[in-house]
Parts: sequence; C-alpha cells; structure tokens
Amino acid sequence: MVCPNCGAIVADNLEVCPHCGGKLKDLDIGKTKIISEGSFEETKVFGVSYEKTVVLREEKEPILGWLVVLEGEPKWQDYRIPLKDSQILIGSSQEANIQLKGQGIEKVHASLRVKEGKVYLTDLDTETGTRVNGEAITKVEIEDGSEIEIGNVRLKFRRL
Repeated sequence: MVCPNCGAIVADNLEVCPHCGGKLKDLDIGKTKIISEGSFEETKVFGVSYEKTVVLREEKEPILGWLVVLEGEPKWQDYRIPLKDSQILIGSSQEANIQLKGQGIEKVHASLRVKEGKVYLTDLDTETGTRVNGEAITKVEIEDGSEIEIGNVRLKFRRL
C-alpha cells in the first residue's frame, strides 16, 4: 500500500504509517470495489495517456503487422503497417512516415513497401546503410521477427 500522506510504500496490515505517522486504516486505498454487479459495460480509464501506437493510414484499415522501436528514439514507439499495397518512408525528416532520431539516420533513409501481402525493405543508397538481422541490405523481404537497424535505431517487425 502507498501512504496517502507521504507516498511511502508500507505493509497492508499497518494502521499508522511508520514514516510520517499518518492514519492508514479505514482508507479505501488500493482496495477494489464492485460498483454494480452484473454489469458488463466497457472499462474506462481516465487521466492516462497511452500514445505509443502510430497509425500510418486510416484507423479502421486492416493491418499486416507493425514495427516496434527496440533501441534508439523514439523507444518503444510502434508503427502499424497497413495490409493494402503501400509505401512507407523511414528517416529523420518531417516528410518521413516513420520518423527516427539518432546518429547515422538520413532524412529519407529507407523505404518499406507492402506489395501483394509481402513486406520489402529497401535502403535508399545511404552512407551508413540499413541492416536486417545483422546483414547489410539493398532490398530484402522482411518476415515476422526480422530486426532492422537504421543508424543507431533498432526496430523489430511483427506480422499478424
């Protein structure tokens, strides 16, 4: 339990906080309450922002998979890849669909192309190159679990 007075973590069975002396019993902190029984309404979370997924196309469009940034910036950001044939530019510029930050990343560094259900990654003739699963590439089909290195950013491709 967390003391509401000082924020210290304390044992659930205490009546008084050992750090600040504040009263802990009879508070409903950390206790789950059933507001209404038999209700199967949607759970709502207020005051929390989870802005980690970036939708590259229309929100209701089916997706083929996604890219997740494992190392570099923006770390843990994930990008949905649409199922329909499309081209996605990766780089450091504002014009890139997937914007990465870091060393060795050119303004338009690579192209991710979805064609007939397959995903192809192409290095756009960059100085630092693009690697897939540790190998330098010019153009390659990526598959579920492929790790992509662009500059100092490492991404993982996951396919549905």
